Amino acid sequence: MEPWSLVAEHPNTGEPFGIVMQDDSTLAEAEYIARQLLSTFNLTGLYVPASAKHERHGHYLFTFIIHPEKISRLGSIWAESLHDAGLRLTVLSTEATLFMPASG
Repeated sequence: MEPWSLVAEHPNTGEPFGIVMQDDSTLAEAEYIARQLLSTFNLTGLYVPASAKHERHGHYLFTFIIHPEKISRLGSIWAESLHDAGLRLTVLSTEATLFMPASG
């Protein structure tokens, strides 16, 4: 199973960030899932803390829907706060690049 990812640059820092998906999608399937994720994401407000020093830094959970079957999926994105998670997902929805390792 090879991962694929969606990446962009953070508008405030210029640093790259992204979402990694671990599945066995073909390039066409990854493109379809990425489009669905970026057009239907909904932050849940829940997160898994990733730092004892910065209590809001963590993996923020979001849902997205794969149409036409309306399959609901759960994903996460690392962020400094809920607001930052929303910003990151919004930036990905307009500027993301899909990276997928070449199968060989």
